[in-house]
Amino acid sequence: MRPVELRELLLITITVRPIVDLGGGRRYVAFDRGTFGGRDGLAGTVLEGGVDWQRVRSDGALEIDAHYTLQTEANEAIEVVSQGLRVAPESVTARLA
Repeated sequence: MRPVELRELLLITITVRPIVDLGGGRRYVAFDRGTFGGRDGLAGTVLEGGVDWQRVRSDGALEIDAHYTLQTEANEAIEVVSQGLRVAPESVTARLA
């Protein structure tokens, strides 16, 4: 079997608002605005109103559930839903905060 080669699809840059801590390890980060660009000339803006819901687990890992909208330069909307798990050393987590 040949190894899978990963290639970047697009780069998304987002300005976010301060983290809102809901207690019990639950929090969210609202997206203000942003831009994106990628392969084959795909480019546009990140619309205001997206949110990254987060849960800080007891082991320090962060569960993320983000939902936001990209708008292309051709005025097409792309709904993005991304879920994942972020695990990082405490020094990295402190810098991200």
